[in-house]
This record gives sequence, structure tokens and C-alpha cells, in this order.
Amino acid sequence: MKTKILLSTCLFLVIGCLHAQKAVTYRLSGTAKEMAQKFAAKEKERFLSAYQQVMEGEGIEESSHEERQAFKKSKRFEKYIDSETQEEMKAFAEKADIPYSKVLLYNCFYDLLQIQMGCRQVVVWSDKTPAGNLFHARNLDWSDWGDAIRGNNIFLVRNYPEKNRVATLTWPGFFGALTGCNDQGIVIAYNQYPGGILRTGEPIFLILKRILREAKTLADVTTMMKESRFVSNGSIMVSSAEEKQALVIDLNRGKVFIRHPNETSFIINNNTNYFSLYGKLDNSRYQRCATYQNVMKSSTLDADGLKKVMSHPDVMLSINLLTAIFDVKNNRMYLSCGKYKAAEGPYEEYRIFKRQK
Repeated sequence: MKTKILLSTCLFLVIGCLHAQKAVTYRLSGTAKEMAQKFAAKEKERFLSAYQQVMEGEGIEESSHEERQAFKKSKRFEKYIDSETQEEMKAFAEKADIPYSKVLLYNCFYDLLQIQMGCRQVVVWSDKTPAGNLFHARNLDWSDWGDAIRGNNIFLVRNYPEKNRVATLTWPGFFGALTGCNDQGIVIAYNQYPGGILRTGEPIFLILKRILREAKTLADVTTMMKESRFVSNGSIMVSSAEEKQALVIDLNRGKVFIRHPNETSFIINNNTNYFSLYGKLDNSRYQRCATYQNVMKSSTLDADGLKKVMSHPDVMLSINLLTAIFDVKNNRMYLSCGKYKAAEGPYEEYRIFKRQK
């Protein structure tokens, strides 16, 4: 009996380890092309595996008519992508000896395939935190294709010459920013909400990476977003540790709406709380997050407190596959990933940027 108990315990621990993976960390320097080549040298095999899982999950077989059609659609997006990002994708493909069409499609997949996800975010600052500094927490809620997302998490730091340093939570061969920050104290994370493809344009996650690379203030972020040719509906939470402020940028049918905090020291964003076409905030499906709001009003929160908020049953979804909490002022990120209900932990603490010499 003792042997059986020991074996069962060992099996449980092994399974737990398989489902609580750390993100692989890369800190890259050089030109955009050089950094992409270094990325490719490390991640060719995992890119091919993840690409295959995503495509098969969407019913697209390799070398099929559907894949060729997807290649054609992504090619129409290419002309809207900035030249530096195009250079990165081409360098990755060349170094990895992978068709560029696959890398381009993979970086356009959200806007092309209209993947359904959820997501929850909150930012707190000032008198809502013990030391007054700003925390930005996000749950990434997404139905995975096998383990294409959960099994391939990467913490990628890129030190661009003459531009902001950018840190993103990403996957092999993916150059956009679904969740990330820069060394100016800006954090950006994206929430999906319903809405089909409106037009061809710049893929949203590549827009957000470009913004992180260049923006220094919240005003910069809103200006760049308004000037972009985005494709689909969505909701973007943006915070600035330096300004101790946050806002939400909602994209709806080609229009941009800015939502500022109703409260003086926190703001909540989730994919069921978004602007209607004419800019009126739609709370019709906000019932689920009532507890979320009440906890935020009554608590002073640090990173540990936010872990509890993000894992609360009224906040965390069953498809929550990544939770990140940014304390950019102190150069720290707390990350749980590699399994569903990631907000329950365990968390790893990361130093975001190394000191520059």
C-alpha cells in the first residue's frame, strides 16, 4: 500500500510539473534583423510544431487549398506592416529555412482567423497599492490548440538600437505584442471581443509591438492607435508606471474610443465590458464581474493581492492559460503560465530589463 501511495504521489508531482511550465527567456540585442536571426536559431522546431497545431486546430491542412488561401489573405496585410517588423519576420524565416508565407500567416492569424478568447485586466495605483506604485495585472483567457500556446511560452526582451527596449510574452516566431511593456514604463495588453474582419490593415498585435517600440507616454499610445489602420474589434488596456495612470482603448467597427478611469486609483477591463458603436459603455453583461469591482473598491493591493483577485472564481475563466502582473517601476513581472487556470499559480518572478551599461 505504501508503494502504491508513493507511486501515486510521484505521478501527481510529474503531472503537476508538466502543467506548470516556466516561460523560456531570451534577452536579445542587435539590429532587428540580427535579433530575429537569434530567435530563429533557438525556436525553429517549436515554431513548426506550434504552427501545425494552430492550423490543424482551425481545419487548415498543410499544402491544402485552405492554406494557400490563408497565405493570399495574409499577403494582403503585408503592405500595412512596418518595414522593421517585415525585416524581422523575413530574417526569422530565412535563418530557420522556413517559408516566409508561414511566418507571415502566423503573425496575422488572429486578425485572419478571428480566434475567440476572453481576458480580464486590472490596473491599480496610488492609494490602492501599499507604496503607491502602479501594478498592471492580466489574465489571458484563450482556448488552446493542443498545447500550441500553453506549451510554448516565451519571455522575449528586445533591445532595439535607438528605440525603446521591449519585453513581450510571446511564442516561437511570433513578433507581435499581445501582452508586453517597454522601458518607458508603458504596459499594453489586449482583450478580444466579438467582431469580424472589417478590412485589410495592420495586424493588431504588430501594431501594439510597434507602439511599445516607440511610445513614451499614454498620449503617444492613443495617438499612434488612432493613426493606425487596425483590422478587427478589440479592447486594449494601457498603463504608465511613470504617469501613474491607465486607460482603455476600445476598437469598434473602425472607430477608436478612449475610456478613462471612473475611480481615482484603479480601472478594470474585461471582454464583456466594451463600447457600443456610438461610444456608450455597454454594461449589459457585466454581472459576472460584480465581485471583481467590489474587491477592488475595498482593498489595497500588491502583487500577492492581485494574484488572489485574478484567481477569484468571478474573475478567472476555465480557459485562463496565462496570468501576468507587471510592477514596471520596480522592474518586476510575476508570471504563471503553462496550464489552464494559470492565475492559481505557481508564479515565477522575472526581472524585466537588465541595467544598461
